[in-house]
Amino acid sequence: MKASKAEGLGLLAIAAVAFALFAQRDDLAALPDGDQRQYLAIAYHLVHHRGFSMAKDVRAEAAFPTNYREPLYPALLAALMLADGRLRHDALRCLAAHSTECEDVYRSPVSLNFALHVLAAFCTWLAARRLLAQKLWALLTFAFVACNPPLLEYAAGAWSEPLAVSLVALLGYSLLRAVETRAARWFLMVGVALGLLALTKAIFFYLVPLVCAGLLVREWRRWRRVRAALLTAVAAGALLAPWMARNLWRFGSPGLASLHRPSALLSIRAEMNRMSALEYAAAFAYWTDGAARPLRQPLLNLFPESALRRLHEKIDGAWNLESFYRRGWDSMKSRRAEKVAAGLSWQSAQAKVFHESLHDMLKQPLRYTLITLPVLYRGINGDFFWVITAPSLVFMLAFALRRWRWEIAALLLPGVFSLAFYACLTYFDPRFIATSIPALAISGGLAMEKFSGWLRAPCTPTFCSDS
Repeated sequence: MKASKAEGLGLLAIAAVAFALFAQRDDLAALPDGDQRQYLAIAYHLVHHRGFSMAKDVRAEAAFPTNYREPLYPALLAALMLADGRLRHDALRCLAAHSTECEDVYRSPVSLNFALHVLAAFCTWLAARRLLAQKLWALLTFAFVACNPPLLEYAAGAWSEPLAVSLVALLGYSLLRAVETRAARWFLMVGVALGLLALTKAIFFYLVPLVCAGLLVREWRRWRRVRAALLTAVAAGALLAPWMARNLWRFGSPGLASLHRPSALLSIRAEMNRMSALEYAAAFAYWTDGAARPLRQPLLNLFPESALRRLHEKIDGAWNLESFYRRGWDSMKSRRAEKVAAGLSWQSAQAKVFHESLHDMLKQPLRYTLITLPVLYRGINGDFFWVITAPSLVFMLAFALRRWRWEIAALLLPGVFSLAFYACLTYFDPRFIATSIPALAISGGLAMEKFSGWLRAPCTPTFCSDS
């Protein structure tokens, strides 16, 4: 379907608003920190030493290999370095210098991430307009992504989120087209998107068998189902196999990334399971954000500081050693150090800590289930428009399953999977919600068309069909 002139103008207007919001940010010239430094270091060593290393030293002999991070985003930054001479030569030096003279060095990753951010919004709009009778609501889904302040924040640095969100939006659109057309090229596209996404965020590796299983139980003829699942699996596997083989050869495990971060996430979540009843109630107030942020302080005033102390990850810029976050990290590191001291290799010790943390998190099922609610609430608040999109996602999932609207379910699947995974197996940092925002945005557009249709007419084309 070709876009009308009005739609084109609407897209340009919203993109202009998004760019204006992006350009006025104070952190565009900020020096990279945290994960950004790791991505840039890996990219530097890929360009200069043909190795995948997070070493901050520019010397080749210091570039020891790692599987700590997924490879796709650092590879994209490495390609950018080949085109940007200053970034190629000064990326590591400026990370060590922390000099304001280096602020312009990292402009090109910011420009790349903003382009990926707009691409994510565009893919979300493409999917939404196939289901929406009124194109105004499709434009709204574009705005929900393009003008989302947290997503603009991730685009303002060398974060992998803009790439991951664009791939999630592409995967959702490809799944929708595959279910609609049953064409081989779209099942291949689903596999390619899954493979690239898993190489950006490792959790999506587990979505590959889930998608293939879903294709096998469709009501199509058997040969169509088998062909669809095979095309998807082969396309994803072809992209994943080289990196998994490299990790198996170097580190003895085919995982897409090391167990260091997953072990920490599970350990932090296990610590959160030890919340008191008062801390449990306070957590909902503490993690209120996005469009509901004006309510946060009045809600916090209802609780004593003692109920909030362990929720503060930092106090006055320094790590709060009593926080659930810090205690989880420290517990993971100390248990791993004990096992290494007992003679285990680093990899074996990390694997044991991973399984111990998983057991610790799940050993009290009722408490674990109850704690999942505020953790889910924390993550959802990472979407600025969550007060609209989160209820809409619940509504649209129920609608799709009740009416057997598999095209809607397929479109929402990547975002719902991401949401469920992070809520159940991590402490759900608000940044993790980024890969669910396309599904949340589309749900918002679909639900608002439904409710507006109730006011004007019995139904709209998307919602009348039971097929």
